[in-house]
Amino acid sequence: MSSKQAPPSPPPGAGQPIGEIDGALVFKTVERPDGQDYFYVDRELVIRTDQLREAAATVDLIVLEGASPIPGSDYSTVPVDSRRHPVPELIDTLREAGLDANPHHVLMLSNHTQFGPHDAPEPIEPSPEIDAATATLTAASAKGGKVVVIDTGVLPRKLTRDIHDSNGLIYAEPEQPGKLAGKKIAPHIGHGTFVAGKVLIDNPDARVYVFRPRALNSTNEGDSVFLDDKDLAIVLARALAHMAELKVKGKIGFDDALTVAEEAASRFEEYDLEIPRALNLSLAGPSHTPDDMNPLKKTRPVLSVWVKLGVKVVAAAGNAHRNDPFYPAAYDDVVGVGATDEHGQIAGFSNSGPWVNVYTNGVDILSCYLDGGDARSYVEVPMYSRRRTTKGKWHGYARWSGTSFATPAIAAMYA
Repeated sequence: MSSKQAPPSPPPGAGQPIGEIDGALVFKTVERPDGQDYFYVDRELVIRTDQLREAAATVDLIVLEGASPIPGSDYSTVPVDSRRHPVPELIDTLREAGLDANPHHVLMLSNHTQFGPHDAPEPIEPSPEIDAATATLTAASAKGGKVVVIDTGVLPRKLTRDIHDSNGLIYAEPEQPGKLAGKKIAPHIGHGTFVAGKVLIDNPDARVYVFRPRALNSTNEGDSVFLDDKDLAIVLARALAHMAELKVKGKIGFDDALTVAEEAASRFEEYDLEIPRALNLSLAGPSHTPDDMNPLKKTRPVLSVWVKLGVKVVAAAGNAHRNDPFYPAAYDDVVGVGATDEHGQIAGFSNSGPWVNVYTNGVDILSCYLDGGDARSYVEVPMYSRRRTTKGKWHGYARWSGTSFATPAIAAMYA
């Protein structure tokens, strides 16, 4: 009789494990000397393709046979044996040798923060403010521009009603959290619903399309608040194909993502199709590249296709109270959005810096959320080991804080 063995403990220096993506552990580094901790996928590095052999000669844990070029990039992903030496240590060793080595970056939904009290949705009792929001949603004209939202999907009608009654919600991939009664609410539940609702409340003429990355699972199990560079590239390609009415056989994989995106982009002019006006990305992650630029080697080529079409890409700055660049908000051709408080000051949790293009209110934002049932304990992301208990009942709306919810206010302006 065999028993399942526990996975080996990560070596010292790996950081704190916070979850898995495709069977690989996701880590958050802990107390780096430069103070700039980051998230990464274990057992993989991103290295300049023309430096792979030199890297393998420098670090014998690199598996050259598994190297894979990143389409549209000068870099390749390469597996590493990180059981003896953690990824951050390998990167430091390679950089000391003058090589361009990077982690496989991971992004977080930007409602989560280790600072400030406003990190959980709060229920709202029926009020004239809710009545006004409901009236705005149900009276939506759907005659404005198209806004694409990449997020957790939209909760089903049985869990939230008003957003489904809006003419402005044109397409929404579902978030199916399952039975929530009597359970703690995972931190990602309702995030996409809240973001899409904010766009429509701020601009009832907008037409909203919501797409959900595979990595952001739609159940109430676990803490699916993050996605990796590869998954973001895939969902961006899939969303653009949908908007361009391009039918793709089978699932889009990472190797196909850039080709699909470029083919989709060509169709807008060829068939005189309407180009989306804004792309909302309420997610962010810190950079750990030699120059703190372009950490998203897998996403960047596909994102550039959107930019070249003329779509305004609007991204959350993140909530770590830091001023080093977070991506994709820090790209020059992306509108990075920070949050202000009720006094018009930069919110205590918001990232800031010259790379943030605009600030708008991100504290106690009202938007669509669960409808019916008692509010339950809200479990924060594992790396902060925090919980908050929310009391009251859900009435279809909530107040929530974060740069995630400042971002759709800006996206709505472009619709």
